[in-house]
Amino acid sequence: MTEMYVSGTTTLYGNRNGEVVIETNEGTIITFYARELFKDLPSIISLTQQEVSAEDELIKESWANLGKKLTKQYKRPVGRPKKRASDDVLEQLLNS
Repeated sequence: MTEMYVSGTTTLYGNRNGEVVIETNEGTIITFYARELFKDLPSIISLTQQEVSAEDELIKESWANLGKKLTKQYKRPVGRPKKRASDDVLEQLLNS
């Protein structure tokens, strides 16, 4: 069994002899028997939709996590900082 990763295609055509031909970006030519490819199309479309949805969800989660991280890093209190009890004790010692 030969495995191949196709990152993109350059050409898609039919030979008018019952074959569908796809040429990849890398120059590899893949020839399908059209009838078998046609029978597989429902599964191919379903799997493709699932994978695109999963990838979209991962991207969405990644952006949401980045937003949370940036918000946490740059979130600063607005106005004067609240006085703490230890500040009062320090102030009394300095004034005495």
